[in-house]
Amino acid sequence: MENYYVMLMKKINRLSVYDLLSYITNESYALVLNYIGHDMHTLIMNPKKNRLQPWELEALGTLFICINDTQIKSYKTTLQNLKGHKLLDSIIKDIKNYDASIIEPNIELRLSRVTRLMINNQKNIQEAWYILSYRNHYFFKFQNDEKKINIKELFKEKFNYYYDDIEEKVIDLQILCSSDVFYKHAVSMVQKNKEYLDSIIISFDEIHAKQIKEFQVNNYEFYFGFKYISIYPMVEINGKIEIILPHLVLNSFLFGTLQKFTHYDDLLRTQMGKVAENYVYKIFSESNLYKGNVQKNYHYGKAQHEAQDLIIETDKGGIFVESKLLTPSAKQRHIEGNDEEFINRVGEAILQIYDNIINLTGGLFNPFKRQIAKENLFGLVAINQDCFCDRREIYDYIRRIRDLTDQEFDYICSNIKFVSLYHLENVVLYNHPLIDEFIFNRDNKSIWFDYFLINLNIKCKPSADTQNSYFIHRNNIMDKIRDTIKDLSKEFKID
Repeated sequence: MENYYVMLMKKINRLSVYDLLSYITNESYALVLNYIGHDMHTLIMNPKKNRLQPWELEALGTLFICINDTQIKSYKTTLQNLKGHKLLDSIIKDIKNYDASIIEPNIELRLSRVTRLMINNQKNIQEAWYILSYRNHYFFKFQNDEKKINIKELFKEKFNYYYDDIEEKVIDLQILCSSDVFYKHAVSMVQKNKEYLDSIIISFDEIHAKQIKEFQVNNYEFYFGFKYISIYPMVEINGKIEIILPHLVLNSFLFGTLQKFTHYDDLLRTQMGKVAENYVYKIFSESNLYKGNVQKNYHYGKAQHEAQDLIIETDKGGIFVESKLLTPSAKQRHIEGNDEEFINRVGEAILQIYDNIINLTGGLFNPFKRQIAKENLFGLVAINQDCFCDRREIYDYIRRIRDLTDQEFDYICSNIKFVSLYHLENVVLYNHPLIDEFIFNRDNKSIWFDYFLINLNIKCKPSADTQNSYFIHRNNIMDKIRDTIKDLSKEFKID
């Protein structure tokens, strides 16, 4: 692994610094229109010849910020001649052909691990940014006087501006980065609004030191490991802010802000966990499929035992929902990653749901208006981000720590699932019938350990039936983008 990285860095350091920067930026710019339109599927499934995929370009950008220095050297190979192009083609080929599985002698383990890392490497760029924007608006504007939680003001203390103000500027910049007409004005816009964009700008020396340290800790895992360039796409180099990866301007802000906001602050992470619980309650309670049938923080018994964050009643059964602001550690982004902590925490959450279902069927409480058979009681753990570990590992952990019969174990595998918050949003916000998905999963043993819930054979109601706050937010943000394009045309005097 280290030799592969060292070999690539020797090649990278031979290239002209600003020629390489120009190449990376232009390739990233070519991705922007696809990203803004959320049409990455075609690009990924039918890539242009020799063109880097988004995650491969991030790997090249990461190698760029690991160069020895940023000064222009006369002896460096320029991309203006054939020798430079051959060297660059060789680097691209090395990145595309990179195979981390060769370091793991166990073929089953290496194939499983590499597959998961490939999913992790690709998932963020394919997620709908307007869903993430909706979530962030709720998270970072949250206020609850009764519980003395004021995330809105804490956010301003951390980043100097309210979330809305920063997101507006980031979207403006992403728009400028999405058009041949506007792109040349992007850098001047950054300079003009630098104080708003500070959360996604970093100096070269700082990001260089951070990335080199990350590689040293994690054996130079440049391809699958944590990439600082993915949350800092703009780097100040020799006194000038360079937009290294234009396609990640909005992406880096939407994905990276929570991490930066709660960095090294356990109390704030706990508070954000409560905010996430409220958010999941909101999206369920606003849906026509669940409206009026969602109970929050239900307690029972003399000891007031908590029976999950949410309990949902439907005409076909009941659903217990537990929200965990759980994000995989950086270690899980590496080929030798350690999933143990993630597996343990998710496993414990699943068992918590199972115990409450057992207590319900045992007659200790009943939050529903009617009696519901155990086979129609389901559980869901929603986590902030998924590490895509093999689902069997979670359930095997449950079996190791709990003395379960085969029947009990099969029930947990068939009726209790865990998914990422983003996947849950795609089900609930678009009126996909969650209970039907659970029933289909329960009755098809071959899909018990699938990563997702949505089955294409199950139809959802048209989203237009529910004009809830999500659709209002999405429509408003699209209207603002159209208005912004008009305003930017006037500001930069573009016809």
